[in-house]
Amino acid sequence: MGEPAPRASDASYILLVEDDPALRAGLTSLLELAGYSVRAAEHGAEALALIDGEHAVRPALALVDLFMPVMDGWTFVAEVRARAHLADLPIVVMTASGPSALARAPACNGYLAKPIDFSKLSKVLDAALPSRLCVGA
Repeated sequence: MGEPAPRASDASYILLVEDDPALRAGLTSLLELAGYSVRAAEHGAEALALIDGEHAVRPALALVDLFMPVMDGWTFVAEVRARAHLADLPIVVMTASGPSALARAPACNGYLAKPIDFSKLSKVLDAALPSRLCVGA
């Protein structure tokens, strides 16, 4: 059957994948206050459906927790990297487990330790995002 056709790109939003409702809401609010549009998903499977489903719109970047139910962050990263039309999607992972947790997700564009420090988040996003989405660009 072959690879699905590439989906439209929307360089105006960040995909936030986080299972903790309070953290998901807090990060969404912080990112929106900083001028970013955000779409949020509770786990990797939900996020994958948002970016690779029938009506998918590709984000500029995915900000992904590593430890989640249903589909964890490592599996999400592997699934994204296995799809030719998504393989170059910038992905920043978040974890409280420290940098050693990244050994299983080496194909990422950045890493954030939890609890999230917003100034570090801003720096990582500025480095990983296309310049046209960076606030103030």
